[in-house]
Amino acid sequence: MLESLISLVGHYGLLGIFVSMLIENIGIPLPTEGAFLVASHLITQGRYSFWPMYWFIVASHMIGAIVAYGIGRWFKRGLAHRFAKSKKFCEAEKAVRLWYDKYGSITVLATRLIGYVRPWSSLIAGVAEFPFWPFLFWSLIGTLIFVYPTMRISALLVVLWQRSPGAHIFISIGIIVGALAIFAFVRFFRSKPKEKVSGMKDC
Repeated sequence: MLESLISLVGHYGLLGIFVSMLIENIGIPLPTEGAFLVASHLITQGRYSFWPMYWFIVASHMIGAIVAYGIGRWFKRGLAHRFAKSKKFCEAEKAVRLWYDKYGSITVLATRLIGYVRPWSSLIAGVAEFPFWPFLFWSLIGTLIFVYPTMRISALLVVLWQRSPGAHIFISIGIIVGALAIFAFVRFFRSKPKEKVSGMKDC
């Protein structure tokens, strides 16, 4: 599966990398490991140097995040119009807005660093109507932090991939297991009971 994804993204080069990053950041949890591996492969081939590719990937992530944020704002207006009389919706909306009022900046930053949370983080920030410029700033900081080590790790995997054909299956399994571990951790964290938000009034 991973090899197929790498082949598909690699077939389109920079366009494939951009589309993969964009799709993942607008809320579709498409694994971007393949795109990072393709980017590292293009670097090792000498077709691109590290820093131009780094900024290209950062830009791809940010474009996806901005699009997702806009979708979240648009989606919120539609939901607010449709469920304006729903007490549960009103309470949920207030809880999200209260959270982002208190912890919005750190939430935006932290969620840019966590795979399988990142695809939804920009949408939720938009739904919460977190101010755009702080969202853009903290998303950029988080993306800059996330992309650099991911590219370095991907470069090591590419070297191992090229030098040890027999290790392909183990690299693929390792990436899949790592992704599943992150997903399980997020599910466990979200399943923990949360304290009731105080100070909320009925709609």
